[in-house]
Amino acid sequence: MEKSTQGKPEQARARSRRRAPSALLALALAGALTGALAGCATVSDSGTNDTVVNPYATLDQLSGNQTFQSADVKVTRDATGAQTAAAQNGFGGGITLSYDAGADSYTVSSAGTTLNAFAPGDLQAATSTSTKRVYQKTAGTGTATLAVTRGTVGGVALSYTQFTSYSVADSTGTRQWLAVGGQPTLGPDMPTSGTGTYTTSASGTVLRAGQTYTASASSSTATFTADFAARTVTTSVHLIGSLAATPDTTVDFGTVTGNGTIVRNGSGFSGTFTNTTGAGFSGAFTGSAAQEMGYVFAYVKGTDQVSGTVAGKKN
Repeated sequence: MEKSTQGKPEQARARSRRRAPSALLALALAGALTGALAGCATVSDSGTNDTVVNPYATLDQLSGNQTFQSADVKVTRDATGAQTAAAQNGFGGGITLSYDAGADSYTVSSAGTTLNAFAPGDLQAATSTSTKRVYQKTAGTGTATLAVTRGTVGGVALSYTQFTSYSVADSTGTRQWLAVGGQPTLGPDMPTSGTGTYTTSASGTVLRAGQTYTASASSSTATFTADFAARTVTTSVHLIGSLAATPDTTVDFGTVTGNGTIVRNGSGFSGTFTNTTGAGFSGAFTGSAAQEMGYVFAYVKGTDQVSGTVAGKKN
């Protein structure tokens, strides 16, 4: 496994242009994902020319240009699908997702270098939903795909957590980044005592014997507990999946358990799963006082190559 890097705990905040509350309402009524899936908001102070930065505006309240930091895992596979490299990056060290409201476009970058940009013409309407935008375009001799997805638990959209998947596939193999961001908990607002348990939702993919199984949130489960005083987290993931050709025939891929550490003075956390190899998991707490959480994971257990996401809401 490549060496992990822990990013700075501070979040990147992009100031939005002032927008009236009526415009936000119109955005919500139109079902537009530009507000629901991108960025950090500034909320207008009625009757003044000032803008008041609201670090915990919900994803539905966002408007204007936005820039996110993230926590991520990156997996590289060769042309046969075999994993050749894996790494995790703590919050602030993962890919950056930027949204341009005027162009209605997304840009993905890493360490200050642009990886790709996606315009409205790249949107895949057939695979996009009210909580997920999927883009695809030609990238050199291959294909680049971006998916920006609202975190959900029990089928209900979370307020502060979103996931990003960016991948490039060509004749040499696939490079994929799975990232989590949204409205991260500010360092001073992180709990420093007690514990928190979260109601969770898990999903992922499993590559076994050359076949790809999809593990949906309806059949898979996860647990997550944070000890804020000790700055540790414990988690488990139990994936049950099926092949696209035989969706009614499920395979139980068992349960993995993991332990991790919460970064000091920040909202990020990361760790590894017992009896596995690979990147492990990396995530962040979101919303005021760590109301929500999300993490991305990638591991190898036996011959299974597994990756996915876990979202949670504090009980």
